Amino acid sequence: MRHTPWQFSEAAIRETSSYCAVQTWLEEATQSPGLWLLVGPPGVGKTFGAVAYAARESIPYICVPPATESVSALARELCAAIGIADGNPIRALYAHCESARVRLVIDEAARLNRPQFELVRDLSDRYPISAVFIGTDTLPKKLVYYDTIVHRIAGVFSVPPLTLADLRLLLGDTAAAEATYKRTKGNWRHLARVLERLDNIDAPSPLVVHKIADEVILDPDALKKGSNSNAQA
Repeated sequence: MRHTPWQFSEAAIRETSSYCAVQTWLEEATQSPGLWLLVGPPGVGKTFGAVAYAARESIPYICVPPATESVSALARELCAAIGIADGNPIRALYAHCESARVRLVIDEAARLNRPQFELVRDLSDRYPISAVFIGTDTLPKKLVYYDTIVHRIAGVFSVPPLTLADLRLLLGDTAAAEATYKRTKGNWRHLARVLERLDNIDAPSPLVVHKIADEVILDPDALKKGSNSNAQA
């Protein structure tokens, strides 16, 4: 489970538009049976928002470990999160879903293979469960090739980055906040790296923000432009 960016209190984070949007969508999705996707680039706040919601609503949450390749391994993870005995994890999972209303939040879902997705799909077909799969934008692209899964997706929500108004709320209405927003594009991880370096500076200017951002943020767009320039040369 990812921790809260250390520069901010959880109360401040919960005031941001991105966090509020995730909470609203999760509330609607988990109240409706079906398979759902919560997606977005790394660092946008998917996991923090989902973990906070799952804890508040007592919804089982799992983060799929690497190399969890068998259906039984996924079933054991789900049984452990739900809190049921798993002598035969698949059988236990079906028995529980038959007798109880089940809601699930499954993070790092792109690590799942087709048979594992099929397990959750079959549970959803048989019982009124709600399962939210979380991943980067590669997750929908992967599911396109799983025809029995993609046609059962009830909805997709792309987590928005922080807005300039959010940054002003967190940092104050300053030129440095605007420069930070411009360079981080509202990404929590980029923001945390920049602010860690700004901690020791009393009155950071936009120029200082840009200098730090050049050192701590790897901008994929800039790399692509550089690669294209080299190719043309």
